[in-house]
Amino acid sequence: MKLLLSTLTMFLLMLNCAFADLEKGFAAAQAGDFKTAFREYTLDAEAGIPEAQFLLSNMYFDGLGTTFNSDEGMRWLRAAAEQDHHDAQFTLGMLYANGRYVEQNDGEAFNWCLKSAENGNLLGYFSVAIFYMQGKGTEVNQTLGLEWHKKAAEQGLSESQNALSVMYKAGIGVEKDLGKSLEYLKAAAAGGHPTAVEKLNELGFSINLDTSIPSNAIIERAEFARYSDDIDSAYKAYQEAAEMNNAIAQYQIGYFHLNGLGSLNKNYIEAHKWFTIAAENGDRLAIHNLGVMEMFGYGRRVDLIKAVAWFLIADTLQKDSEAEILKTLVPNLTPEQIDAVEEEANKWFDTHLR
Repeated sequence: MKLLLSTLTMFLLMLNCAFADLEKGFAAAQAGDFKTAFREYTLDAEAGIPEAQFLLSNMYFDGLGTTFNSDEGMRWLRAAAEQDHHDAQFTLGMLYANGRYVEQNDGEAFNWCLKSAENGNLLGYFSVAIFYMQGKGTEVNQTLGLEWHKKAAEQGLSESQNALSVMYKAGIGVEKDLGKSLEYLKAAAAGGHPTAVEKLNELGFSINLDTSIPSNAIIERAEFARYSDDIDSAYKAYQEAAEMNNAIAQYQIGYFHLNGLGSLNKNYIEAHKWFTIAAENGDRLAIHNLGVMEMFGYGRRVDLIKAVAWFLIADTLQKDSEAEILKTLVPNLTPEQIDAVEEEANKWFDTHLR
């Protein structure tokens, strides 16, 4: 028993020393001293610490603190992966998938990504889902693909949330469910997924809507109707919320009239009226659209001063949101016109943002 305890004590001491070296490596790398980091990681890697082996492999691949050496990078990456370091396993899988530093092999890519996913790697979840959906390195299995996407989505991975939105909308590997599709689309957009953000912006949908507010609950109903291509039902719901002074709904009514959606004909006068109401309630998109209408003369004479004033107001409410269009328009204005723009904008702020 004494011998066993002595052995365990020595092991713990060695482990603590190794992690101490690893911390030195971290600190050195953060300070930009890559030679010291390389030295410390090497000591820990040779002691069998998988985290150090993974970090050392990256230094060889990136040529930091040492000369680029893909063979050494692969040697240490494999060492870490074989010790169940999930980041190393995922990286190794991606190298096989892309044929970088190794011969391209979908089977090996799938196997290593699956190991990383089973060890909790978030990107591993996503990659395994893609492998199953596309049948790369394994047989097509949409059910398993869906399961891995859901695991990633539950952890907040926007790529899987966006993929699930597409799957539920089209009924790929799952029963079609537009409600879940929209839910996942909004989650992906909230996580910054560019495709999801672009889609919601295109529809003018909200991302983080507080549905405890009664008019917002109606907005959610309207958005679902619109997502389901029931445009006229969406318009009726927006009307209901607009009467409760909901700026989002007021903007949408203006948008419906501007574009002639559903059974509506284009009506620039109604669009301008509702955008103005929404603008008075602080809706930045409505303010932007008022600028567009004044700039192009939709249903009225072109008024460049009012247009630039609206863009300036919108840009003030959300910094740099109108930067590009202001850069284009402002240089064409005379000093007198610029003064008039500022006067218009200040008058609006004095009236609406007391």
